[in-house]
Amino acid sequence: MSNKSESESSTESVWDDDNWTEGDFEIITSDNVRFRVPSFHLYSSSSVFRNAHSVAGESDLKIVFMDPLCETAAVIHLYLSLVVEGRLVTLYNLPFVKELAIFLDKYGCDQARSFMCSRIENAVLKGEIDAHAGFLVAANASNIPLCRLILVRQANHTWKRDKGRGSDELIAGMAGKNVWDSNYWPASTWNSGIPQAYLFALARAYGSCDMSSDNSLADEFEHYLNLITD
Repeated sequence: MSNKSESESSTESVWDDDNWTEGDFEIITSDNVRFRVPSFHLYSSSSVFRNAHSVAGESDLKIVFMDPLCETAAVIHLYLSLVVEGRLVTLYNLPFVKELAIFLDKYGCDQARSFMCSRIENAVLKGEIDAHAGFLVAANASNIPLCRLILVRQANHTWKRDKGRGSDELIAGMAGKNVWDSNYWPASTWNSGIPQAYLFALARAYGSCDMSSDNSLADEFEHYLNLITD
């Protein structure tokens, strides 16, 4: 986040978003898209934005984002849909939901993050989300209960034959093999954005758990994660 002027922040043109065009607050994303939104949505959802406003006052209702990972137009679309409309859009195409989790943590959006995780949890319970994609978001949100739920409900989830050929290629393994078995993880798994402590704990858990027990994988995962992070 920066308070630089638009001309200082980038030599490229800034494009107006087609949908978010009204409001007293201006957001310019790291990929040069301008959003205009009512400021109270930002202040009510983010402790960082709220604290910045208390210092700056009404003099500069503008933010120029700089982070190419989690401050892009795609992520801001998800963020605004979540905090303004109460929706988590593109739930089943999750590349940017991972970055949304990072954004919400970075800017102190605790309630929005809880709501996002509740939507993921609901999708898990309905069997509407891939195990690895849900775990990716839960781990980035540091939501251990949601990680556990996924590992309990989808302990025997296997890679699909077409996984990794679409736009949502986040972690792709050998078709027919258990998604939690690190023996069949490609390099993209380790570089997918999941915190390394979670991946290490998951790999250790699969190697030592009793897969005939419903909770064994989740219990072992939490055990190893606690050993690593405590």
